[in-house]
Amino acid sequence: LFFRNQRGADVGDLFTSIIHTCELNEVNPFDYMTTLLQNAKDFVQAPADWMPWTYITTVSAKAK
Repeated sequence: LFFRNQRGADVGDLFTSIIHTCELNEVNPFDYMTTLLQNAKDFVQAPADWMPWTYITTVSAKAK
């Protein structure tokens, strides 16, 4: 409704969905997205390991 164009609305929808999914899984959305950016190469190789409900396990396993 308040986006300048369809592309902006699509991006807004994407981020809203990610934020809400994080909240449903009791994950801090800012920390989650920051971690994804810091591990972009790993995320591209195995996206299922980086979902909000699994990424904490992935990060702790990577730290070992």
